[in-house]
Amino acid sequence: AAGGPQADVAHLRHAIAEAEEDERMVHTWEPGLPDAVDRYFELLELEQREAQARVEKLIAAKKRRQEAEAERAANLARQEQEEAERAAILARKKQEEADAEKAMASGKKQEQVPRRLPSRRRHACCAGEQEEEASAADLQAAEVPRRLHSSRRHACCAAEQQEDASTADLEAPRVPASAPSALGRGASRKQDEEWEREFSTMKARFERSRSWFALQEKQRERQKEEQRERQEEEQRERREEEQRGRREEERHALQQSHQQEHQASRSLPRRRKPLCGPGEDEDVEPSAAKSPVPASLPLTQRRTVSSPTLVPQSL
Repeated sequence: AAGGPQADVAHLRHAIAEAEEDERMVHTWEPGLPDAVDRYFELLELEQREAQARVEKLIAAKKRRQEAEAERAANLARQEQEEAERAAILARKKQEEADAEKAMASGKKQEQVPRRLPSRRRHACCAGEQEEEASAADLQAAEVPRRLHSSRRHACCAAEQQEDASTADLEAPRVPASAPSALGRGASRKQDEEWEREFSTMKARFERSRSWFALQEKQRERQKEEQRERQEEEQRERREEEQRGRREEERHALQQSHQQEHQASRSLPRRRKPLCGPGEDEDVEPSAAKSPVPASLPLTQRRTVSSPTLVPQSL
């Protein structure tokens, strides 16, 4: 070892001293001290268990609170997403309506813009030619064909005609007047179909939920009715069983009472009559037939008294 034999001896002496001290302490303890120490350690262990239970309860409550907060956050995120989708749908609807109104307004404006009229300024050559044609038309008769317009044109008149044609082409409406309203009606019809489809889906879902709840309610009512019928049947069977038991007990008690009466009647002693008549039964019980003749009378008088017609007047 590290310390050698001297260290081992020192350790042994120290251990022996501690053991002697413990033994002396045990002998000097009070009578109730060990129980108090045990009680102290039991209370300490109980407090530790309660503290552990409180810690576990707090951990479970914290976990439940975190789950509830996570669920609430998920619900809020879902609601925000639904609101964002709803706002996007409304914005798209407003944009489509604004586009349709803008298209209709541009179509109406294009319809209201008239074609540009030809310029009123005329050159002297064109004016002179027109006057010449008008005078020739006045002079000629109705059957004479009107003089065709001269094919001779000056450079200025040709340029002016080309300018009028290009301006008319630019100002002419490129989209028909009915196109914007048709486009607007198509967009609104598409949106109406989308809303109708969503409404029909929600209505079908609501109908399914209501039918499912009605079915569940019917099943619960049926189960309650069956349970009530079973309870009534059990109560009726129990009452019938009790009645049968009472009837059996009454019948058994009645039979026992009859047997006891029969045994009692058979065990009673029978007395023989002291004197019997010629036609009387000897085994008749005293209560069965009582003689009207007193037993103190002589035999001859008893015989006369037994027949009422032969009773003497002296008696």
